Amino acid sequence: MAPKTRTIGRRTMLRGMVAGSSFVVGLPVLEAMLDTRGLAYADGSPIEPVFMSYSWGSGVGNLDGLFDHWTPTGVGEDWELSPNLSGLAAHKEYLTPVSNMRPYVSGGHHELRATVFSGQHRQNDSYNGNGAYQGLGSDRPSIDQYIADRVQANGDDSPFHSLVLCMSDVGRHYNSIGRGHSFSWRENFTLLTPETSPEALYQQLFSGFSPDPEQGGLSPEAEVELKALDAILGSANHLRARVGTYDRQRLDAHLQGLYETEKAIEELAKITCELPTEPDGSYPPNAASVEPLIAKNIAFSKLIAQAFSCGLTRSIQYMFCGMQADPVISDVGATDGIHLLSHNDLSGSGDSQPEMIDAVATYIMDRLADTLTELRAVEIGDGNLLDHACIMVASEMMDGRRHSGNDGTPMMLIGKAGGRLRSGYHYRPADDAPSTVRNTSNVLLTAMQAMGLDDTTIDGGLAEDPGGPIDELLLEV
Repeated sequence: MAPKTRTIGRRTMLRGMVAGSSFVVGLPVLEAMLDTRGLAYADGSPIEPVFMSYSWGSGVGNLDGLFDHWTPTGVGEDWELSPNLSGLAAHKEYLTPVSNMRPYVSGGHHELRATVFSGQHRQNDSYNGNGAYQGLGSDRPSIDQYIADRVQANGDDSPFHSLVLCMSDVGRHYNSIGRGHSFSWRENFTLLTPETSPEALYQQLFSGFSPDPEQGGLSPEAEVELKALDAILGSANHLRARVGTYDRQRLDAHLQGLYETEKAIEELAKITCELPTEPDGSYPPNAASVEPLIAKNIAFSKLIAQAFSCGLTRSIQYMFCGMQADPVISDVGATDGIHLLSHNDLSGSGDSQPEMIDAVATYIMDRLADTLTELRAVEIGDGNLLDHACIMVASEMMDGRRHSGNDGTPMMLIGKAGGRLRSGYHYRPADDAPSTVRNTSNVLLTAMQAMGLDDTTIDGGLAEDPGGPIDELLLEV
């Protein structure tokens, strides 16, 4: 690290004024905020890890009786990426696939979603006021909301309790289910609707709106221009005089990153999408949609990286798509939506499309790779965001054709969580291992402890007690 001049507080902000409105932009972690070793803040407080859940619906390319293109080969430190995970090769040292795990509850999408993402499933008809099928729910918040609640209760002062985002904005086959597609919810299965617009998220994060505790974020009442970043340049120039050369470079890079995000959003708005040619069959054209998901993901990923690096939040739920969503991934040749691809009773063809399901699963992991690249590019202390992150990757079931948890659950942890989480490692208990070893809730507890929480069990409702975190994946800090 370069020699520091003066120390500045972690919550130092860049401030500016445009047309009578004030704007505030957070800063990345600068050397002037850290101790002399770059391992903690100057006031002695630690660099706390951040959490992200990356999720999608209807499973992956591990199809019972056909092929398994999801599970890596080898175990422990001696393992190789599977075909579905091949796009993550550049980040292998940060990956911890967790195989042969299963939710010990019977049911389909809704029961498994509740169990995989909260560790609990309860049958409670009072939840049905939240939408169809919501009686198949959970009293516990989803893991992203649970972690956000706990770190806030432990004194975290991030401006945003959490962010709930979704890459795809496509309608669903079961339109009546509505908000039931979200993988994020508060207590008593109060579902949270994800933000699907990078531009709206940009304004939410960087426009200086007043806090709205009821929404867990900022109120979208005022309209601002994306070019409002110009208003904070005077504040940035003032800060340059207070920090060393390295921090000036970091500050310039941060501002450049904000402008690049702005440009990505503007370019995204120029892209027009066409519906795919309607296939022979009964799939309604107004339920099929093609989106510029690669460009949209880059814009979202830049914003996620900036939200974490600026200390705006410590918990983000980022969905590729909802649980039973039907975005059409034409980039891989699909003409049916994701949910339809895996359900032979919906497409009208009489068969699911396993090869296309497999291609879509690889595509979803490729978009995750793009997100990891953005996170890894952000320097924090003596490492990058992935060194200080715990990312849980999961769908609600392995094989979307079967509506069963018996096939296991696709899950993976990514990042080092500030040294608490083992990475570059494949955890794979035996197929006949007991539920206290194979329970998906063990993964949730591992993520919680990697985030510095002291949870050792989950009240499982209709699921079995998971029996603690996976000690093999946790390291002493």
